[in-house]
Amino acid sequence: MMNEETVRDCFLNAFSTRGDKKAISFFRNGVVETEITYLELDRDSNRMANTLIDLNVNKGDRVILFFQKSLIFVVAHLALQKIGAVAVPLNPGFKKSEMEYLVCDAKAKLVLTGSDKEAIINEIDPRLATIVIHTDKPYQHVDFFRSASDSIAREKVDPEDPGLIIYT
Repeated sequence: MMNEETVRDCFLNAFSTRGDKKAISFFRNGVVETEITYLELDRDSNRMANTLIDLNVNKGDRVILFFQKSLIFVVAHLALQKIGAVAVPLNPGFKKSEMEYLVCDAKAKLVLTGSDKEAIINEIDPRLATIVIHTDKPYQHVDFFRSASDSIAREKVDPEDPGLIIYT
């Protein structure tokens, strides 16, 4: 019999059982820039989820993640899973010509991107809701979502609900 647990449930279980243990060490230029525990990751992804809810992102909505490697990417992905939205990570190495198809096909409600990729999204579809998050700054200095509540009402997410679209 197959386990009926969702990816979100797996993350929530890890958060609750690992608490103060280190979840991620983020390196930039070969040096540890930020370390974050499971508890901090849970709280920050709740804050990001509440920020996205305030931006009218709902269960089933698609959100493009167009970032360089960063902790923000991880937190945003977890937040989307928590609210039942669909993460659409796109390779930051994609050129504009590749992105045109993907942005159109994804039918995203929102794009979260770094400042280095904003121009590409605006050239493709200037009407597409886009939030720029400065991932070039250390994670602890990114304040986009920090003022939101760290508690969240859990959206019912079923194992058959989509949570991720990956283009290959």
